[in-house]
Amino acid sequence: MNSADRDKMLNCYPVLQELSPDLQRKIDQTVKLVQAPAGRRLFDEGSPCSIYPLLVDGVIRATKSSPDGHEILLYRLKPGESCVITCVALLGESAYPAIGSAETDLSLYGVPRGLFLEMILKSDPFRVFVFQFLSQRMAHLMALIDDVAFQGRSATGVAPAPPPGASHRHASDAGGRTGHDARGGEPDTGVVPGVGNAETGPEEDRDPESDRPGPRSPRRGDFGLSPGEACPRT
Repeated sequence: MNSADRDKMLNCYPVLQELSPDLQRKIDQTVKLVQAPAGRRLFDEGSPCSIYPLLVDGVIRATKSSPDGHEILLYRLKPGESCVITCVALLGESAYPAIGSAETDLSLYGVPRGLFLEMILKSDPFRVFVFQFLSQRMAHLMALIDDVAFQGRSATGVAPAPPPGASHRHASDAGGRTGHDARGGEPDTGVVPGVGNAETGPEEDRDPESDRPGPRSPRRGDFGLSPGEACPRT
């Protein structure tokens, strides 16, 4: 890694400056530059995870896909942030639990799993950095689950229409509150049977923030790298 690349990485992730000299040396020697164009699939749900991304340019879109092809946006990863999906997979020695794609052209530095774990174990500031993002993202995802499942909203934030034959129930209002059975029964729970936007169909994923179609691309491996493929460098 040259000095310009190193300065850019440290500018996005100042916590790396608090690592020991030995860990900083290992980062310089082992991280790999990965670049991807907008729309590139970086990893699939169930694919192996081997690197921790230090994103310096662009935006990564993390989504979850239902069996029928609908997708829901979990979060966007921006430069200087920690990827929770990757942390979960690396710490748990498991596969990716969701999908990652390049929303814009991007550049990142991939830290090998072994070095990432060593950084977690040996650096208090880096460990705090990683787990703070885990906590924040968890709170966000819990709010998303509440909005989609319990508030009776679809993945796009639009309250779903009542099912056929349910004319005796009141439709959910814009805030996701449900009506009551007109015959005095229990209140409608408003639970959505599945995740996704039933209006768009499986060929188009929707962005709950901007309600615009998101990019789709061929399946790829770990951050766009096939086994044995070299990381492109600039």
